[in-house]
Amino acid sequence: MKRSFWQSLRFAIDGIRFVVAHQKNFRIQLAFGTAVLVLCFFVDFSPVEVLWLVFAVFFVLLGEALNTVIEEMMNVIHPDKNEHVRHVKDASAGMVLISSIFAVSVGAVVLGRHFFGWHPQAGAIVALVFVAFSVILGILGEVKEVVRKKDTRSDSR
Repeated sequence: MKRSFWQSLRFAIDGIRFVVAHQKNFRIQLAFGTAVLVLCFFVDFSPVEVLWLVFAVFFVLLGEALNTVIEEMMNVIHPDKNEHVRHVKDASAGMVLISSIFAVSVGAVVLGRHFFGWHPQAGAIVALVFVAFSVILGILGEVKEVVRKKDTRSDSR
């Protein structure tokens, strides 16, 4: 049976409602995104700047919604704790982090120029700082994991 356009639209809206109801981070990102988009009506952004801001907001929201889909699917497929599931969920969360870094970089370029007189390369600097911070956290996490495994092996002797 073929669905009507209106049925498909209702299912899509139900999906968005589910994400809003069950994902605190989505609600936070939605609030920030809404604030940025409302700001577009009061600041003299160029059409291209507005487009970049809209894209950045929706890119983050799309990433968070996709992360929710992946987490929900993994919970159904493997309800018990599983290292592979953890890796999938971590990678999915990483996707949201990457989209957020992109959005912050766009914000640094567009908003920074209008409110603080920043040079557009400020966005690249912000992105580099976030990437460097993420790499450092990743390295520290790996070191912690190696130390934990080493301690576990020495305890079992």
